[in-house]
Amino acid sequence: MIPPEKLPPEVRAFVELLHLDVVDEPLRVQPPGYRSPVWLIPVRDEGTEEAVWILNAYPQYEREKYAIITITNKLGRPVTVITPKEEEERVAVPKPKLEEVRKAIEEIEKEVPERVITAEVDWKYLHRLADRMEGWINQMRRHAEARNALSVYTYLKSMNEFLSEAKDKLAESDVIRKMEKKEAVERLLTDEEYRKLWKAFSDALKKAKIDPSRYRSRFEELVMWDVPYEDNEALVLDEARRIILGVRFVPYIEEVATKPSRFSWKYVEWGLGAISVELASLKDAVEEKNVVEAYNSIKRLLDIADRLKDILRTASDVKEFEERS
Repeated sequence: MIPPEKLPPEVRAFVELLHLDVVDEPLRVQPPGYRSPVWLIPVRDEGTEEAVWILNAYPQYEREKYAIITITNKLGRPVTVITPKEEEERVAVPKPKLEEVRKAIEEIEKEVPERVITAEVDWKYLHRLADRMEGWINQMRRHAEARNALSVYTYLKSMNEFLSEAKDKLAESDVIRKMEKKEAVERLLTDEEYRKLWKAFSDALKKAKIDPSRYRSRFEELVMWDVPYEDNEALVLDEARRIILGVRFVPYIEEVATKPSRFSWKYVEWGLGAISVELASLKDAVEEKNVVEAYNSIKRLLDIADRLKDILRTASDVKEFEERS
């Protein structure tokens, strides 16, 4: 950090007004769009703990070369600043587009054919829920861009309640009841069929250049000895498709996998990205009326949402809200 007394007076007045720390020497420059020199200042974004170069004045023309972004100051409050366009692109967390994810799902289903296990459930209700979730994610992204952690947290809590209700509805179907049983009542799967399942699962991953041995324990958890081979095959291949999708969209899936020790808006963006990827899987399952895939997608969405709530609980405004509640 550069001590305030070592900063040029104009820069010091500017960053003290915004309550920002300067992390390196500011530069006196005259970039495109400015009629006179301005200060290019590297400041610390407390919301991501990263350095961001900002300008202390707005351009008079060529405004398309600049971006207005929101960062977090030392007081934990959002502040709006102007930055070069390339700097905005550097610090931004990439966001998956639903169309992009669904295209990837279609490609994966061609590589690993899907076998649909359906059931008599309220598919119209699930379709409405998936559409509503898409709207919620868009709202949460807007609030995240404005650095409003409490609003994101509130939407997330509501989403969790609806997802939990949907999970309970699907759990009433016979196939899900069987899938969730801890112990087999009658062994229907033979050892030879078990080996065939592992081969189908591992071949699908190998085709995508993924080491299946890393996912052996996940495979073991999925296999149900008291249901026919065909239903087990649908389960393990669904999981293989999910793994392949996760690898293709690893920035949105893996970055939110562990609970962080501190708050960062990057973790929030990664979490929202992971929800977007999983929502595409849920929409695909609902359209196909695939009860197993829909149930597993909802379980994964609940898991991601729980981890994202843990991240948001470390934000100062959410902490204050929780303490008052």
